Amino acid sequence: MQLHIASAEGDLEGVRIMVEEGGAKVDLADRWGHTGLSEARRVAAHQVEDYLQPLMQLAGKGAIRCVQHPQAPTFAQLQLIAPAKLLAAGVHPKYLAAARA
Repeated sequence: MQLHIASAEGDLEGVRIMVEEGGAKVDLADRWGHTGLSEARRVAAHQVEDYLQPLMQLAGKGAIRCVQHPQAPTFAQLQLIAPAKLLAAGVHPKYLAAARA
């Protein structure tokens, strides 16, 4: 549940590393049903919320690896094979450029 902790602390860099490099599943819920996104909303960590929101939408569609769709591509794989899908979902271009660097 490190993603939940980083989200609750407003640690955008930590959240990004877990998702982009570690393949963290953004829809993973804790025993109370909270996700990283709901934790970010709870503490008004707007940067984390803005980062996770489009990824949760992709998870809901099965377009990115998540609990419900474990065979879907990871964030890193999508950057290589379908960056337009990330952009269309609302992922800010700076996150794509930063992850490639």
